[in-house]
Amino acid sequence: IFRRIDEHAVSVSQQQQDNFNQLIWQLIYARNITDELEKVRVIFLWLCTKDLHKMNFDHVKPDSPEEILMGIRTGKSTYAQIFYTLCRYAGLHCKLLIGYAKGAEYAPGMHFSGRQGQHSWNAVLIDKCWRLIDCHWAARRLIGKRPSPDNVRYGLDMFYFLASPSQLIYTHFPHDPDWQLLRHPVSLKEFENLAPVKSAFFKYNLDLVTHRNSVIVCSDPEVRIVIAFPSDSKNDLSFTFGLSFDNQEGSEEF
Repeated sequence: IFRRIDEHAVSVSQQQQDNFNQLIWQLIYARNITDELEKVRVIFLWLCTKDLHKMNFDHVKPDSPEEILMGIRTGKSTYAQIFYTLCRYAGLHCKLLIGYAKGAEYAPGMHFSGRQGQHSWNAVLIDKCWRLIDCHWAARRLIGKRPSPDNVRYGLDMFYFLASPSQLIYTHFPHDPDWQLLRHPVSLKEFENLAPVKSAFFKYNLDLVTHRNSVIVCSDPEVRIVIAFPSDSKNDLSFTFGLSFDNQEGSEEF
């Protein structure tokens, strides 16, 4: 249903614009896009389909979209800030959410405080309903456990477009609990205890049956963890696991 809109957004993302007014004109008004959902979608796709590793920022014009995209590479800007700016230019109501996320440096049992694990994402108003979006996690992912530029891979993950609040809470915790968009908000301690299940887990309709916490304390030499999956997908799934031991001298992985 969105094929033409999506193709248009990707096409515009492959061009350069001198300023934000020109970008919003090409993305939205030149195509007479008036539907709020379609506006949000073209902005999201324009931003999240760009591979910043392949972009040349040698001759960037001041106040251009490319200048703030360069800011992501240099750490001076974020995906959430850019998405917020574009939504404002398009006449959309958008919020910049600040909180904690279980990203590359997260380990089970970690406690969040200060700037450790701090992240930003967005809420956008569509047809009088607030929806959650994380352009950063949608646009790129980390290969391996070290958060270095060489380990970053770009590739669109639509799970983080209008993400379900009940699913996003496993990895995203806004400082303002109202922006969890849950009927019963969770506390920071509850968030820390939740297993860090991410997009692939929900895409395959998996479910944690016996244990929902990231840390399992057991006295028995054996623990049974049950994960449910749809019966019609059993031939499409395979599971692997890693076992690691942390001690004062470092960590070991098997």
